[in-house]
Amino acid sequence: PALVADLSRDQIEITTSFTGTRLLLFGATDGPGDVIVVVRGPNRQEIVRQKERIAGIWVNRRPVTFDGVPGYYFQASTKKLNEVTSDAVLKSLKIGPERLSLPVAAGTSREDAKGYRAALIRLKRDQKLYNAPAAPIRFVGGRLFRTELLFPANVPTGAYTAEIHLFRGGKQVSVTKKELSV
Repeated sequence: PALVADLSRDQIEITTSFTGTRLLLFGATDGPGDVIVVVRGPNRQEIVRQKERIAGIWVNRRPVTFDGVPGYYFQASTKKLNEVTSDAVLKSLKIGPERLSLPVAAGTSREDAKGYRAALIRLKRDQKLYNAPAAPIRFVGGRLFRTELLFPANVPTGAYTAEIHLFRGGKQVSVTKKELSV
């Protein structure tokens, strides 16, 4: 295969003393190319509320519900994403939080959803559940690569998927997936 990869562990156990952890994702390619790693999961429903000040009191108004939101999203790459491939390819592969498909509940206008979507991603980044910018992937000896995955103390429990993509000349030539449980 053009690409092989693995994780240092495929299970993270959360105990009362859990303060976050790091995992090593490593692999090898059959030649030159760029690697992008995306780790996401578990999907859940998220409600975003806008606060408004009315008569000196802050109140929640107009909640927007998103479905299929990854509770955790980590990305790493050998170069900036736009230097690896086109935005159209990144969008089709849903690489980058801003390119995720996040459907909203019926009755929400597209313009309202756009602002709430940006707020949802900003909140996830503030909670250290989405990383930005992409973490670095280091090549060792030309074909071996490695990156560290960071899982904060507030990481949600469930099933995760790590996707490792190999690109050459802007085109994806190989992809492999690894499962991880928290």
